[in-house]
Amino acid sequence: MIDRIADKSKRTWTFRGKKETSDTVEHIWTRLKTPGSGVAYEINRDHPLVDQIIADVPEARTKLESLLRYIERSIPLNQLYVDLNNDEKIENDTEIEEAEMRKTLEQMLSAVPSSILRLEMLERLEHTEPFCLYPDVLHDLKAEEES
Repeated sequence: MIDRIADKSKRTWTFRGKKETSDTVEHIWTRLKTPGSGVAYEINRDHPLVDQIIADVPEARTKLESLLRYIERSIPLNQLYVDLNNDEKIENDTEIEEAEMRKTLEQMLSAVPSSILRLEMLERLEHTEPFCLYPDVLHDLKAEEES
């Protein structure tokens, strides 16, 4: 009986929310199968925000890598599980305001030296989480760049 209830719960959780294994979107988190038949979650080291921090401050690479590893190893999984099962509203799972996203993108673009490279970056971000969730902002920035 417990297996049947757990299986139903597992199915609900598995099919809840957005699909994390998309070939068309570059995610912030990467889900990996581990040798012991488990899974691990890592911050995507190829994400444009990580790339840009390393490009802007190459000497911070080692410290940034340490920080990302500590974040990955410190995810409060047990408490998240409890909160989700108790239908707690997870506040940091809300959308970013459009103005905040625009500001972030403008900061990222300001570090890119040429218009061509900025347009290439905007095209990459169209397929990168969380930026791909703001197509209007990306479109506006591309239009500004092209004019």
